[in-house]
Amino acid sequence: MVRRVPLGQTRMGRGGLGAAGEALRSRSDRIPADRIPADRIPDGSHDLGGSRVEEANIVPEFREPALAAGRGTRSDEGRVGGDGATAAEIPDVDSAPRERRRTTRTTAPQRRDAAQGNRAPALGGKGQSLLGRLFGSLRSVAGADADSGRRRAGGAATREAPVIAIASGKGGTGKSFLSTSLAIAFHRMGHRTTLVDCDFGLACDHLLLGVKPTRHLRHLVTGDAGIEEVRVPTPHGPNLIPGVTGVRQMAQLADHEVDAVGRAISRTAEDQDVVLLDSGAGITPQACAFLCAADHVVLVTNPEIAALTDAYAMVKTLRQLGARSSISVVVNRVLEAGHGESTYQKLDEVAGRHAGTTLHFLGSIADDPAVTQRRLDQVPLIASEPDRETSRALRAIARRLGSLVAPLEPRHRDANEGFADRLAAHARIC
Repeated sequence: MVRRVPLGQTRMGRGGLGAAGEALRSRSDRIPADRIPADRIPDGSHDLGGSRVEEANIVPEFREPALAAGRGTRSDEGRVGGDGATAAEIPDVDSAPRERRRTTRTTAPQRRDAAQGNRAPALGGKGQSLLGRLFGSLRSVAGADADSGRRRAGGAATREAPVIAIASGKGGTGKSFLSTSLAIAFHRMGHRTTLVDCDFGLACDHLLLGVKPTRHLRHLVTGDAGIEEVRVPTPHGPNLIPGVTGVRQMAQLADHEVDAVGRAISRTAEDQDVVLLDSGAGITPQACAFLCAADHVVLVTNPEIAALTDAYAMVKTLRQLGARSSISVVVNRVLEAGHGESTYQKLDEVAGRHAGTTLHFLGSIADDPAVTQRRLDQVPLIASEPDRETSRALRAIARRLGSLVAPLEPRHRDANEGFADRLAAHARIC
């Protein structure tokens, strides 16, 4: 026998359930009659035996606080039991304490976002502004890439000119002097040439080539400019993608920034015959990633023990990183005839014995006061004094390098084998 307790006689309110109660009627649970205290039965009947009494409708959000307060427990069947709360003791919505009904105040925009499934971030105005600029920067990088050149979709094959990186184990060997001189030499040999100043944070090629750029690689990686805006012609023929000086953020680029530079170089290589990279000195991870991605590396050293030791460290590091680039050597600032070739032979012997690498000798350049005493506003030596011994040596090095890397023209690249793809792969492991 089942006895129903009139809902209007419980603490849910004698005036009836109201609209909220009627809406929740279908969600009723059942409570064993023996769990309801006798004094709570409205008609005074204490002898219910094993009968069951239907529970009044319970508002879900008020059931858990009652349990948490220790007034009852929940069985597996979802019924309220234990020695605590009963159906009649659970307060009505309208009679519940105000603090238990309190909800978080929301603004109209937040309610609109929540209705659309986009919950507003719990940030202040300043935090939302910073977050917006961060994601705006990431979007601008992607947009700059779309503007500056197509990205190979699905790993499609393409055509790119050979990329040659000029590197050194230590600073002061003449790496930037050789980079700018080779760029001019290749241009005068009839090749479309672009020099990229990859000495991030300490760039100087624009000074040696006599240009004052308004855009540089920093604008490229932040998405403020595309590659066509950054690449500038120089008075002596080759194009230049200038770096930036004194910006610490460029010394340690994020992965997406390295990718942006790589895509820009790949885009440049599509319409050039040769691309030169003036790499930063040393074996920093960032410098090594660009060297590993290049088709060929020209290592500049001097005939002194410190420079040779650092040059060997560079060769060993590139091989440990799995670089497939071939490596050639230029010995700069040679004091005596034949000293440059003997210096190369020592380096090649050590590299072959300990690193399993065969090097190529491109030539040597004599120590010339006209180079070290040159003012920044002067025309590069190879352009201003083409018949000087140093200029002839530079042109001979350019011819040997061109033959070694030939052909100097855009060549077929298999899917995922372009410069940007190789750079992205090596940047993850360097």
